Order: sequence, then structure tokens, then C-alpha cells
Amino acid sequence: MKVLWISASFSAMAKEVLFGQKNTHGSGNWIDDEAAALLEGNELEELVIISSRSKQRRIATDHKITYIDLGLGSNVAASRFRLEKLHDAIRVTLKNVSPDIVQVWGTESPVSCVAMQCAREAGISSILCPQGLVASLLHFPNGCVSAREMCGMSALDWLKMPFFNATKRTYRKHALYEAKSIELAEYVLSDNQWTFDYCSCFNPSIRTLWYPLPVNESFTKKRWSFDGCTPHTILSVSPRSSYKGQHVLIRALARVKARYSDVKVCFPAMAEKMRGRVANSLKRTPYNSMLLRLIEQHGLQENVVFLDRLSPNDLAKVMCECNVFVNPSVIESNCMSLREAMWMGMPVISAFTGSIQEYLDNEENGILYRYEEDEILARELERLFESPRKCERLGEHARASMIAFYKDDRQLIDLYREVLCARG
Repeated sequence: MKVLWISASFSAMAKEVLFGQKNTHGSGNWIDDEAAALLEGNELEELVIISSRSKQRRIATDHKITYIDLGLGSNVAASRFRLEKLHDAIRVTLKNVSPDIVQVWGTESPVSCVAMQCAREAGISSILCPQGLVASLLHFPNGCVSAREMCGMSALDWLKMPFFNATKRTYRKHALYEAKSIELAEYVLSDNQWTFDYCSCFNPSIRTLWYPLPVNESFTKKRWSFDGCTPHTILSVSPRSSYKGQHVLIRALARVKARYSDVKVCFPAMAEKMRGRVANSLKRTPYNSMLLRLIEQHGLQENVVFLDRLSPNDLAKVMCECNVFVNPSVIESNCMSLREAMWMGMPVISAFTGSIQEYLDNEENGILYRYEEDEILARELERLFESPRKCERLGEHARASMIAFYKDDRQLIDLYREVLCARG
């Protein structure tokens, strides 16, 4: 069996093999774990992983995996000419590799769309694995945060705002690619009904493959305990964009501080950008600047910690030291960071969004709140701080629910076998 994987960007291992860029930081690098698992048996003859990052075509092989950089740069949608070159490059790759299955990781890029088109033209079975659904983000422009809120009186941020809004315009364009990708796909691979329902709206005949995306063993092997954590500390997701909802958490933090003056929240992977130097301020988005203004406005400078980029193992250690994990995102299709915290047995709080309610039951294995209600989030945090026993109970149930969620030991190779058998 030969399998071809296509993605909008390369994984950590691909970057190391192709470009010599050693980068193990991040929350799991699960695509590399999946590739390694596929090669454990003898059924897979070849795995080829392709994307486009640089302007020079590169090919490298490591541990029976062939990585190909198509050499079209990262912005292949910049012109019709580049899209035509992308079509040609993927067609040639399909012809040379002759895969039995084409799997596309992510729906929101022209690479995904073109890959699905080429697979259909070649008569090859195609699987689409959404990493997030852009169509769902369009319901919440910029995370429901206005330009006036983000920029305030800052002339620099108003100058940056057109570039920041380019993200919103890009999402609209990518939603068209996403819809076309789903229309062309034969199968959709996911672990939640929310994603399946979204995809079936675009393609009623699409077939579903149930498969939970793996959690890195750094999180499955470590256990959180109340005795080992620092009370009144919160870990959250990185505030990369306004869709992550960190402004809601900071407002909630200001309310909690009135009762717990020592409360702290930690945000991963943002230390360099959020430091006070002038050079770093140029790298900040208007949303990043808004967060800093909120922190200063509420006197939270000693209560908010921006962490460096952490490896999965280091991030798991930080989780063990924190009291609660909070996911304040306005939309999530998988939210792997939330699952990682639940696997470790942390008490978790999450905005009610996307697929999360499919595996997080309010007051049973975690807490749910409405995205915009910082008042409710604050009160839920206070209840957990007040009750170590509740923290332990929710954490134990969270871990048990993740064990149950991942009890199906089927691997990707099993699903590939099913797909090929169905085709005959």
C-alpha cells in the first residue's frame, strides 16, 4: 500500500529533514506521531508527504518517509499562474508516486482544494481530515472584537489594522477552497459529529471515518494532582489571534483578583512577542496590543505570565504545576490542548463551542460557559479555587473520559484498508 499525505504546511519532522530546522516545540506534533505509527507494520510500502514552503523544490527521505517541498512558496494562491503550477506539480507527483490513497490534512488552503481535484481526476481514493473549519470562524468575525476595541488610541495599531483584517479576508477566500475540497472528497476523517455535520452540508454523499487524533505521550503519561499544583494558577492556550478569546479570560481574571490577589494565568508561546521592547511591539498584532492594554488597565502585570515556546514534555510539566486549564476560544473543532489537559487529569473550563460539548459534560468532567461571558467564567474559576475536592473530581473524570474516548485501538492503516476494500 502506498499513501500520499498533502498539507498546507510541513510538520516539525519535515522541517528538520528538508530544511535542517530543529523545532520540537508545540502541542504534540501529532502528525509526525501518526507517520511513525503507520510505519510500524509491514503493510505500508511507502509514505510520501508533500507541501510547499520554499521557492526551491526539495526531496528528502528519512525512516521510510519521503518529504517533498513542491518549491512554489508558501503563498500558492498569490496568482492564477501559481495555482496552475500547483496543479501541475501535484499531478506529476501523483503520477510518479502512484498512491493507493491521497489524504489531505486540513481543508482551508488552495493546496487542499487542488489535491482533492487531482485525486478525483486520477481516480484515487481521497480522505480529507479537517484541522479546523473556516466556515465556522466566519460566524465570529475577529472573535467578535471590533477594530476600535483592538486599536484604542494607538496610531501604530490603526496602521496595522488593514494587515490584521487581511486575516479575515483570507478566511473568506479560504472558505471557498474549503467548500470545494469537501465537495470533491470521498471521505472525511474526524472524531466528532460536529465536523461530520458541517461537511455533510457541503457534500451530502461524503463518507465518514471516525478516528480520534492522537495525543502526544508527554500528556498521557503524566498525571496532574492538586497536591502538586500551585493554587489559583491558570494555564490557557496561546493568544495568537482574537479568535482564541484571551480578552475574555483577562477580564475574568480581573474579577477573580478581587478575591484571590495571587491569581495567575500563563499563556504559552508568546514571551518574545509580548516583551516590552520596541522591536517586539512591531511584531504584535492589534489584538496582542489590546491584551497588553487590558492587563495594564486592570493592574494585572504581576498576574499574567507569557511563556516561551515549549516542547510537549515541558508544557506537560507546566500543566502539572497549574490549578486549572481554560480554553476561551470562540470556535474549536478538536482543541487538542484541552484534550491534553483532560488526559493529564486537570480540571478544565471551556467555552461552549464547536465539538467540545461532545466530550466535555458540564459539571461532570469539566465546566462549560458561554464564550462572551467573562462574569460567568470568573465565578466558575472561583468555585474551583474554593474546592480542591471538586478540582480532583473533575480531573479524575476528565482523564477517565479521555481514556474512554480513545479506547478504540484502530489505527490509520485499518481505515486505509477499509477504504480500499470498499472500492474493491
